[in-house]
Amino acid sequence: FVKRMIVGVIVSGVIGAGAILYINHKPTEAVDQFVLSMSPFVQVDYDKVSSSLSGAVSVEGVTMTLPSFSDPIRIGSVGFKLPTFLDLLSLHIMGPLQIARGQLPKSITVFADGFQLDTGDDYMMAMFRAMEADAAENNGGTIPTRSEDPLGHCISRYGVSSRDLLELGLDRMTMSMRYQVEQMDGEIGASLEFEIQDTLTIDTRFSIQGRLADFASGRTDRARLMRFEIEGETQDITKRTWDRCETMGVDRDIAKEAYITSFLAGLAEGGFVADDRLIEPFRAGVIAEHQHFRVIGDPPQPVDIQQVKLYSADKLPALLGVDYQTW
Repeated sequence: FVKRMIVGVIVSGVIGAGAILYINHKPTEAVDQFVLSMSPFVQVDYDKVSSSLSGAVSVEGVTMTLPSFSDPIRIGSVGFKLPTFLDLLSLHIMGPLQIARGQLPKSITVFADGFQLDTGDDYMMAMFRAMEADAAENNGGTIPTRSEDPLGHCISRYGVSSRDLLELGLDRMTMSMRYQVEQMDGEIGASLEFEIQDTLTIDTRFSIQGRLADFASGRTDRARLMRFEIEGETQDITKRTWDRCETMGVDRDIAKEAYITSFLAGLAEGGFVADDRLIEPFRAGVIAEHQHFRVIGDPPQPVDIQQVKLYSADKLPALLGVDYQTW
């Protein structure tokens, strides 16, 4: 018995060590292949790839440099997590047949932590220039100066510039993102957590009638939206925004009313016309400078996602059962 126990311990140790080496080697190999395939479009470097018996794989110390730019984009770590070690082992052999049979992990979490963007970096300046050109095109070819339209610049009517972000104390933005999708009984639960450090957090949750396997294979005709919730906190960026407007010579209350009008117009342009039941609490929250908000969608019956686009913009609030709260 003792000999068998010793042999069992040794065999288990060998298997465990082999598994650890395997799951550390395979992700590194896959990352290297991905980096090589992306080399014509972006240069990617990283410090190390780590994986664990809990089903997590992460790439740490990532830097990406875009063509024609010299300043790198830095990410502390990016990766994914599966429910179990066995799911991680079987991931590399998963193909269309396994997906069609529904042989997928019950959940997967994708994350990126410590995503840094510096306002003065060259790729950010290029983005600001593109936003300015787009705003000018939509404004007859020119953008008024701050002295000509301080209200418009205060509420970012003409986009966002590096100067705007610096005045709001956002010379560097450090972001994190975590996305999880999970198969439950006849439903798919999806959540997205997004954070800009010391500025903004948004948590989004969806419940969808359907199977992960259908989505993975591109079959979304059976998908039905059952419920969603979006909750956010703006921290003190709300106060900083209106303080900045006042330093530009714009009355605080006038700026808020202009922002409300501009925001609702943007929603309508994007295909969603809010009714009074939503506008009133939204307006009250902006006026009171609330830092928390929650959007709840509780449709009277599951909504065919593919048919949402067939409804007129003013019908969507009732179709989706949307409610808005702020505090």
